[in-house]
Amino acid sequence: MAIIDSRTSGVLSVISETNTSDPTDALRSFVATACGYDLKDVRKRWVQKPGVRPPIAEDWAAVGITTMEVQGTDAYKGTRGEDDKIKSQFTTIISHQKLHGIATFYGPDCLLYADRFRMAAMTPQNNDYLSQQAGVVFQDIDETLVRTPEQLLEQWVDRVDVRFVLGRRVERVLGIRNIGSFDGIEIITEKGTLNG
Repeated sequence: MAIIDSRTSGVLSVISETNTSDPTDALRSFVATACGYDLKDVRKRWVQKPGVRPPIAEDWAAVGITTMEVQGTDAYKGTRGEDDKIKSQFTTIISHQKLHGIATFYGPDCLLYADRFRMAAMTPQNNDYLSQQAGVVFQDIDETLVRTPEQLLEQWVDRVDVRFVLGRRVERVLGIRNIGSFDGIEIITEKGTLNG
């Protein structure tokens, strides 16, 4: 399928994009390291086959992204391309996103682990590491840790929910050309004439 750019009619599709992957696996690793869990004890929420739930007396956690919000208006950044090849130009669209998420901690020490997570998320060195690993940073985390026990097999399972917000910058490249890339157009500059 040929890439459609702004010189032809049709819907423009993304040529390339960066920082759009799901950060949940990086979050799992972050929670495990920051809280002192084994990685297997920090699960991804809402998987198709969740597997066997850990025993009631075991401490574990689950993390996931609940909503995504785009902040403000996307920025458009055109590239000049090669002087002798006007049609080599393209446009990068830059978005700033907020990813709202929830981390849920289960087990007898769930409040302790939730508090460790809250503290770790606000530590600058940890945020720098998460930015390098997954292209996201913690922008906000609830100050209130909410205890929401669940009843399971006629027993109460202790649970604490912590809501947080991640921020990231996403770049997508589209074939949006400038006026000089259309055939039959002549642009006269101080360096000479450019033909489309």
